[in-house]
Amino acid sequence: MSPPPPDAPPEPERMEWQYTIPPNTDDGRYKFTVITDSDENNTEEDPDLENNIDVLEICVGDCSEPDLQIWEGASFDSLRSQPEDPVAGMTLSFFYSVENSGEGDAQPPGPFDEEDGEFVMHLQVMKCPDGDCEGQPWVFVNQTQSIRTAIAAGDILNDDSALRLNWTTQPEDAGVWNIRVIADGENVIEEIDETNNALEWYKVHNGYFDLKEQRPDMIVAGIDEGSEKVYQDDPRTITVAVAQSGLGDAMADDVEVHIKIKDPDLIIYDFSCIEESPDVCKKLTVGLTPETTFFEYSWTPTKLGVYEFYAYVDYDDNVLEWDETNNQYESDKYVEVFEKLPDLQITSMSIAPVNDDGYAMVGVTSEVTATIANLGVRDMTSSEGSKLEVTFYTSAPFASELATVNVEKALVIGETIDVSIPFTFIGNDQYRIIAKVDEDKLIAESEENNNELYKNIYAVSSIDSYVSNMSVFAGDGLAGKDHPITFDLGMANLPGEGTYRLHFNVSVDGTFGWGDVLALASQNMTGYHPIGTGYQVSQDYGLGYIDFNSSYDHQTVVMPWIPNKDRTDTYNISVKVSSVINVDETNDLAYVGISVEKLTTNLVVDAIKVTESDGSATIKVTVGYPQGEQSELDADVALMVYRASDYEEGNPPIDQLTTKTITGILKGDSRPVSFTWAVKNGDFIFVAVLDPDDNVKEVNEDDNSFPSKSVTFGPSGPVVTDKKEDEGLLPAPSLVTALSLIGVVALSRRRS
Repeated sequence: MSPPPPDAPPEPERMEWQYTIPPNTDDGRYKFTVITDSDENNTEEDPDLENNIDVLEICVGDCSEPDLQIWEGASFDSLRSQPEDPVAGMTLSFFYSVENSGEGDAQPPGPFDEEDGEFVMHLQVMKCPDGDCEGQPWVFVNQTQSIRTAIAAGDILNDDSALRLNWTTQPEDAGVWNIRVIADGENVIEEIDETNNALEWYKVHNGYFDLKEQRPDMIVAGIDEGSEKVYQDDPRTITVAVAQSGLGDAMADDVEVHIKIKDPDLIIYDFSCIEESPDVCKKLTVGLTPETTFFEYSWTPTKLGVYEFYAYVDYDDNVLEWDETNNQYESDKYVEVFEKLPDLQITSMSIAPVNDDGYAMVGVTSEVTATIANLGVRDMTSSEGSKLEVTFYTSAPFASELATVNVEKALVIGETIDVSIPFTFIGNDQYRIIAKVDEDKLIAESEENNNELYKNIYAVSSIDSYVSNMSVFAGDGLAGKDHPITFDLGMANLPGEGTYRLHFNVSVDGTFGWGDVLALASQNMTGYHPIGTGYQVSQDYGLGYIDFNSSYDHQTVVMPWIPNKDRTDTYNISVKVSSVINVDETNDLAYVGISVEKLTTNLVVDAIKVTESDGSATIKVTVGYPQGEQSELDADVALMVYRASDYEEGNPPIDQLTTKTITGILKGDSRPVSFTWAVKNGDFIFVAVLDPDDNVKEVNEDDNSFPSKSVTFGPSGPVVTDKKEDEGLLPAPSLVTALSLIGVVALSRRRS
């Protein structure tokens, strides 16, 4: 050993202090700080003050502490990213685990702890231009949510949800990076070693993190020749649609498309670019999905048949893409080229006339019109025009061929012609009328399946059958007598042409379910004949009908009807009409009620006896009430005086005596009444008339007039031609005649 050199620093001096740890001191690590030249008295000799301080950390009691690290035990998965092939512009996620390799638990601070910060993990990145990270700074990009779970000593926290760290990159971030994750980024947990909390991507993966730039990925989405047919020698634009697949994340500039064609003779025209101008390829920009870029190729087919098209985007691989193998159109694309032909179509159909609601009119001669057009790509020839036919059908409510019209017209392109037929709708119904052009396919067309059109239309009728003005002659309301039924039948709104038949029937309904349908015809050897007036009957079944037309649209009908003489009843008499065409059924029925009585009441003249005294004749008339509904009746009696010759010749009486009334004739009894008359010489007949004003309804009114025998008055007194005066009487005039004669006598008296 040699002595120290003259310029050697002085030997350090050692100083010791005694320090007693206070009782009740918590376990843990404590720092003792030593400061030399604390008063800074030697700054001139030693201006460096930074080395005047030293810190000694001493453990008191149990000093076990955690030591947090990013766990490296999963090899490459110790720090991994999603997606595995990251591209600039994406949001990237990094996953890892946190290991506590210390002897104490890593306990996150609680809400009431004084610790400044939270237990979180940090993500930092470093840009490495050209793969050189030297001198580049670490940049904080994100941190986890606060971790509330303690990590026990020796444990590993595996929780992708809680530990996930995201980095939202921008397209310009493409390049080489180093990535590091720091456990306990805010240093809120005391550890044995605070320097080992970070783990870098480079250390785990033996290389830097490569964030790739965005690239396009182009595909041919379709080849389209248009919606219309392709014809020989007609220019056509073929459209090639180019888009990007789901991989594409950058637009592509200066993109070219190449086309290859195989013609119907299998001759192949190899790939050539779609040109902007001769020998100059068209270049377009292809945007991101779902945007589509269209390349248009002008093409004129020269052959009939099927062409096959192929399309290829970026044929020369001028654009860097994610996938260079999907640039050719994968599907088959065939384009058929057709011959130029006419195309006959029915463009419209119409029916006239129609009513205000647009419905066809039943019974009216209508016109069905079909408009024929040549919508093909060339004019028809004269030969084709001579074969042009249109056929009309109905398929509902019945199927029928209506007519075929030979048009004999060669239509040029776009020309139309109207073809019409007459048609009469026969009933209220839904109709379908069909028109077919060139049904037999005599004319070659570009499309043979569009030659038909139909029109649906509902046909309604304004024709209305009706019955009205119905009445029944009541008369005396007695059964067994004729009560004629009168009513009007008609059809309204008849068209100008045609005959329309109306049927009718007459029904009579009584009480307690009794009813009857009146016969409208009687039959004999010559057939059926109407019972009433104003109608006809069919010879098959005797049904009643009337045939109407526009100039004869109503008729009054009279039907005889004699109610059963043995019934007293209230009858409902109805008339119902029907016809094939009938728009309103509410006026098809008419009815009227009538009450009819069954009578047995009858008054009769039992006898007439004539006597004379002192120039005055007494005529005694005996009236009987043999039957009836009432127990007694009052009866009026009139007496007319005839000259015998006048009576025989039907002339009026010469006198009418004052009418007298017999009261209270009991049923089954007879009562007399006497008249006095000033005698005149000559032959006379006296006629008694019962109930001359018809005040009593009787079952037989014909026996109410009763004549006496002829009586001769002279000087020797009255002489009766027959001694039995009260028996063999002369025939009496009818009651109607007698009553009319009473009126004549009364009139003659007034005139005198």
